[in-house]
Amino acid sequence: MTMAPRRHPDTDAVWFLNDLIIPLASPSDTDGVVAVVEGLYPPGDATPFHVHHDDHEAWYVLEGAVTLHSGKERFDAAEGDFLWAPKGVEHAIVVSEDGPARMLTLAFPGRFLDFVAELGVPAPEHRLPDHRPLDPEHLGRVAAQHGITITGPPPSAPSA
Repeated sequence: MTMAPRRHPDTDAVWFLNDLIIPLASPSDTDGVVAVVEGLYPPGDATPFHVHHDDHEAWYVLEGAVTLHSGKERFDAAEGDFLWAPKGVEHAIVVSEDGPARMLTLAFPGRFLDFVAELGVPAPEHRLPDHRPLDPEHLGRVAAQHGITITGPPPSAPSA
C-alpha cells in the first residue's frame, strides 16, 4: 500500500482537549502500522499520567521544548529531539512554559487516533483552540474505551 503525500491545507484539523491535532496518516493509510499527527500544544500544556495498552508512542519535537515523564525517568527535549514511550509504560508530556511546542506524534499501530477523533471537534482553522477546562471523569471514561488508562494528574510544567 502506498499513500499519496498529505499536507496541512489538505488535512482536516481537530481541536483535541486544548491542542491542535493535524492527522497526517492513519492506520488505514499505513496498512494498520502507524498513525502520524502533527500537534501544536500551548505553553504549560500537560497530559495526565496515563498508560497506552495498545499503542507505542513516539514524538519528534519540531519546535519548542517538552518534558517526557516515563516510568521513573524524566527526559527534557527540544527541537530535533526524538522521544519514545512503549505501550504499557506510564507516561506524561509537559510543554515548557516558554511554549508553544509543535511535534510529530507517532502511535503504533495507531488506535490513539480513534481517541482523538472521539474527544476532538473539527477545527475551523489551524490554530490553538480557546482554553477550556477538562472533565477528568469524561476523559477517563473515553480513554478507557480506547485502551488508555488515566493513572494520575498531570505533572507540573518545567521551569523555564
